[in-house]
Amino acid sequence: MPVIMLGISNLAIQSFFEGLVIPEEPGELTGAIVFTYEDSTGEMIEERQEFTLNVVEMVMDEFPEDIPPMDEPKGIKKLLKSKVFLDYFSLNSSRRWWICILQKEKKEKGMALDE
Repeated sequence: MPVIMLGISNLAIQSFFEGLVIPEEPGELTGAIVFTYEDSTGEMIEERQEFTLNVVEMVMDEFPEDIPPMDEPKGIKKLLKSKVFLDYFSLNSSRRWWICILQKEKKEKGMALDE
């Protein structure tokens, strides 16, 4: 799949291009990187670099031995991450928000009656 990049490059300045290759199946993958540009005389120049990648299927153990198991949070961290606490906190926050809105409306109605 060709990728087209447009840009203006100044003389004596290096540019860095990064790309991603996503293979569809394991095996040998061949391709080419092609840079086409116009030099200062107006002549089109094409630079081509062929490449070959050997794609292998990634095999990963379900539980790698070199990674220690994660410890469960203890104390306050366990409380803060619990679903019950998060539900209570969100419910309480929304309740406080509604109380503030209702108090503000009540205050505005009271001021309107004073005028």
